[in-house]
Amino acid sequence: MKYKDLNDYYLIDMVCEGDDISYGVLFDKYRPLIRNIAAKFYKKYKDYGYDFEDFVQEGYIGFYKALKYFNIDREVLLYSFVSLCVTRQLISFVNKISAHPSYVLFSNNDSNVLDKLTILMRFSKSS
Repeated sequence: MKYKDLNDYYLIDMVCEGDDISYGVLFDKYRPLIRNIAAKFYKKYKDYGYDFEDFVQEGYIGFYKALKYFNIDREVLLYSFVSLCVTRQLISFVNKISAHPSYVLFSNNDSNVLDKLTILMRFSKSS
């Protein structure tokens, strides 16, 4: 499907009216953008033990919020707004997982799991 031929503003209007097909078209159109942004965050924060798909799911939440709060009257490109919302959602996710040691998952490749668990147990006892 040639997504360049589709008008985002028309599709947004249809989504606001409850058209699931238009939502699917927009989702398919912006999926590569969402995955690219998620890949950048994953590359930087993969040591926290979360899968790439966890970052993608957060990106999808940002996409949903972009469609929900998009305002045509502001004369902003939907592409820019989606990019901003997805990035903000991923920043929030990264802040959450990096702010407190108990959010950090342990990967299978982590050789210091026992040390990290000991530190975590000490931290939780002192809190």
